[in-house]
Amino acid sequence: DVATDAVLARQGTYWRDALVRAPDRLELPTDHPRPPEWSHAGAFIPVSFDASLTSALNAVSRQHGVTLFMTLLAGWSVMLARLSGQSDLVIGTPIANRTRAELEGLVGCFVNVLPLRLDLATP
Repeated sequence: DVATDAVLARQGTYWRDALVRAPDRLELPTDHPRPPEWSHAGAFIPVSFDASLTSALNAVSRQHGVTLFMTLLAGWSVMLARLSGQSDLVIGTPIANRTRAELEGLVGCFVNVLPLRLDLATP
């Protein structure tokens, strides 16, 4: 379909432009050197907030008209920028990729990672 092809081409151009010259990694201080070969092996550290901090974060989010996710993303971005000394960041966030209502009830993994490019340079 020509209309679908045009939409896909426009979206592809948007993402190429948005990510041009984006940093491919953050230079974070670690006590381990980077391996010569990249690996996709990973781990996670569970984090939890107590009720009073969660309430305060929700209040800040409401005050600024944003979601709790966006408030936490802002804090995470600032922390990464300070640790790395970089103001241009790309953070990957999972999205459900269920853009059609009839797919919402389906079981299965539809997850994609959306790169969010953040410019934290002061004007």
